[in-house]
Amino acid sequence: MTIDERLDRFTERHEALTMNLELTARDTETLKTLAQKDGDDIRALAQNSRILHDSIQGLANIAKVHEQ
Repeated sequence: MTIDERLDRFTERHEALTMNLELTARDTETLKTLAQKDGDDIRALAQNSRILHDSIQGLANIAKVHEQ
């Protein structure tokens, strides 16, 4: 293998690695955005669960008073 062939092979591998890194960086940004959205959704669900819990507690208290 001549030095020119080795340089060509090295250049091809370098370009492939560069492309791979660019794709990985893009995918990472996409996953980061999705994870942030999932976090927002989870926080909203937790807040709604607290509100629902409080509402059920209120209804339970009304039921107790009504029984008496």
